[in-house]
Amino acid sequence: MATMRILDPTAKRQAESRTLVPFAAENHRIGILHNHSPHFNRLAEALPQALKTQMQAKTVETHTKARYSSGAPQAMLATLSADYDFAITGLAA
Repeated sequence: MATMRILDPTAKRQAESRTLVPFAAENHRIGILHNHSPHFNRLAEALPQALKTQMQAKTVETHTKARYSSGAPQAMLATLSADYDFAITGLAA
């Protein structure tokens, strides 16, 4: 009889605890990469305003990919990297 090996990707040991670096979004420029998924639209509409009002972000801009199933163009990634202090991506709702 054939056998199947099942792999479990969960960690068996705890990683070393580290102190987080203090972070505040105030006066930061934040880029959002919208993956063009229709399920993300509501969050994509609300997130910029929330970041501006609740976290005092200086700038929040959303950049939208052409299709959710493809990667972002290199020019868009270069813009997110050059023009913002950090980018938010990989979001789904």
